[in-house]
Amino acid sequence: MSHFNPNQHFDVENWREQKIAQRTKDALAARDAAFAEKHAGTPLRELALYLARCARAMRHSPAPCEVDGGAFIEQRFGSWEAACKAAYLCPPVRLPKLINTARYNREKKVQEPLVIAEHEEKKKLKRQKKAQRRNELAQEQAAKRRAEKEAEKRRKTAQRAVTNAASSVARSVSTNLVNSVLGGKQTSGKTIAKRAANNALSSVMRSGSSAIVRGLFGNKK
Repeated sequence: MSHFNPNQHFDVENWREQKIAQRTKDALAARDAAFAEKHAGTPLRELALYLARCARAMRHSPAPCEVDGGAFIEQRFGSWEAACKAAYLCPPVRLPKLINTARYNREKKVQEPLVIAEHEEKKKLKRQKKAQRRNELAQEQAAKRRAEKEAEKRRKTAQRAVTNAASSVARSVSTNLVNSVLGGKQTSGKTIAKRAANNALSSVMRSGSSAIVRGLFGNKK
């Protein structure tokens, strides 16, 4: 179960220090494991000489955590005191914590810029993904607006076609009615409808929407 508190301020520096510390410990553990694998068959005398060289470089008898493979050496000799005795060293009086050793600090200097670089790279990728998503949303919205405009344009075109057809029929009916009263030539209802359809077709063709006309009046001529 998560105990994340949204109201609590996130301490970036503290988080970074924890990441660096863990990376440093992991790197040292990997070095210890590599040392143990490499020297699995190394004689105790050579391990004692290695420990003596480390002591000369450090200018004091090291603790197990101060040298690569310290835990392995301690295991091989049975105790750290025995290992120091084989290397003609006095066992250390106090055993420091790993984070207080020069070995830890050296490795920390190596890991710190790597952790920072990785963090910056993740932030960069996150910003890129966010920008890409914004662009995709903008394109989707633009496409939606274009589709809505096209649909509105087709609707208006179809409405004009229907209006023109109705007007044409009304004019034809009026003309037929006048001819009937005056005794002139009358036009059949079929002819009136055909003319109305043709007029509507011509009107919509001029608007560039022939597909809608074919849907409204069919393909008959």
